[in-house]
Amino acid sequence: MRIAYAIVLFVVFVFSLPSKAQIRNYKSIEIPGAYCGNGAPYNIYLSKKSTSKLAVEFMGGGACWSQKTCLSATPSTAIFPLGTPLPSRLSGFTALRSPIKKHSLIYFPYCTGDVFAGEHTALYENKLEVHHVGYSNVVKAIAYLKQNKLIEFEKVKDFVVYGSSAGAIASLVHAKNFAKELPATSKKTIIADAPGLHFGKRFWQKFTPQLIADYSKNFAKLNVIIDPEDGNIARQMPKMCKSLEDWEIGILQGSRDVIMSWGFGDISPLEHEELIYSKDGIVENTRSTDNCFVWVPKTELHTFLLASFPVYIKGMGALGFTKAILSRNIQHNYQQ
Repeated sequence: MRIAYAIVLFVVFVFSLPSKAQIRNYKSIEIPGAYCGNGAPYNIYLSKKSTSKLAVEFMGGGACWSQKTCLSATPSTAIFPLGTPLPSRLSGFTALRSPIKKHSLIYFPYCTGDVFAGEHTALYENKLEVHHVGYSNVVKAIAYLKQNKLIEFEKVKDFVVYGSSAGAIASLVHAKNFAKELPATSKKTIIADAPGLHFGKRFWQKFTPQLIADYSKNFAKLNVIIDPEDGNIARQMPKMCKSLEDWEIGILQGSRDVIMSWGFGDISPLEHEELIYSKDGIVENTRSTDNCFVWVPKTELHTFLLASFPVYIKGMGALGFTKAILSRNIQHNYQQ
């Protein structure tokens, strides 16, 4: 019961963020051949400001892997189209203080239940289809934007990709897809807000073979190998950071994140915290890297850039940490 409650609580929170907080003008763009989980056409949103500065935001909001989690009365994510963008603090709520307020912005809604890493259509019970094609959608969107000159990637000098929860995972998974289109000399930054990465040993058992195959294929591009017997992806952080060595990467993660532990990770919040601070956790496994830094407060909160929570580590808050990563003014991890 507490697992279902935690998932529903987060999904309701994400989809109830006030749209009136938007401060950007967005153009909705339908991507040919791209779909939401329920088969509806997939649209992205574009806010044009600068030619040389570009940001990409991936929306968060759970995940699903069965008819119950995708299609029941209380699903663990939404597989229908988004009406309007639900911006994070970086692009919406604190825009006047946002370090990317002058960037053009591409907003990717989340409606495929696969953390933007799926490439197949599932057939669940009662022959109900769910299009887990989040990875394919992003690849098609990049190609469409380029071919129609809606974004001139070759002119971008400062590129930022970020997201919360499922969107945080997407920011890592798709970094190289964007890098292919950018000049080699461009400044590239990833901000991953609450990607989890510390899951229980039974974590992968819930997913279908097709989903695991998709995740394995696309995480392998980051030198991360999916082990069906081990959900602790964080132990592979050094390899992931090395594969993205021309990026500056900032990761924000609550130590007792209730969504990534009870909700999805098949462990308790305290077990999650033990993994976080263990030798195989994200804190220790980023110390030896030159381009990955973490901000880890002792809290049950999940995500820090979707809403304004008063959480600080030695005077450093989530937005301050993000700004330090973007300005390349950071030398160490922040942890409690």
